[in-house]
Amino acid sequence: MKKLFYLGLTAILAAFTFTACGGGETTPGAAAKKYTQYMIDGKYDAFVDAIAFDEDETPEKIEQGKVMFKALLSEKVEKEFAKKGGVTNIEVISETISEDGLSATVELKYTYGDETTEDETMKLVKRDNKWLMANDK
Repeated sequence: MKKLFYLGLTAILAAFTFTACGGGETTPGAAAKKYTQYMIDGKYDAFVDAIAFDEDETPEKIEQGKVMFKALLSEKVEKEFAKKGGVTNIEVISETISEDGLSATVELKYTYGDETTEDETMKLVKRDNKWLMANDK
């Protein structure tokens, strides 16, 4: 009975540890889908917080970049989604993780309200055990 109790306690502690330390989605595909949903829902702050800005940039430059991205999203992307009847589905087609495990490419398929589809490629990088959108220049 004691062994069963300790086994259960160990399982609970492990679950809490993985939840606390996970820091985000466990796969690049899940992260890409989540971040795309932020964009669709108009959660632009959450979306830009998921961008991996250059670690050498000053906090001021990073903030300027976030402001620029938010303006672009609200001006352009929102209107494009509306023209097509909104996004009704996001599907992860594939994900390819680099050999070093620090970058990935995710292929997404958007289905719109007007029944058209569009494929999109998202590049991600892993920082502090969390998948973030690559900020390729």
